[in-house]
Amino acid sequence: MSTSYARIANRIAAQIATGELPVGTRLPPQRVFAHEMGIAASTASRLYERCAGAVWCRARLGAAPM
Repeated sequence: MSTSYARIANRIAAQIATGELPVGTRLPPQRVFAHEMGIAASTASRLYERCAGAVWCRARLGAAPM
């Protein structure tokens, strides 16, 4: 997995697994997250979709994933 979103998704999964990122922590809105990480908004969107698809977080329409 050499894509930016895959690397970041794996890092988030590891942070959840180790407790560094506690369960229930809200991620920032996609555009804010993209800006903070220095990635494109479309990359952040794919990342959030990957996290939700892998059940690392859940997405709610109009709200940041948890």
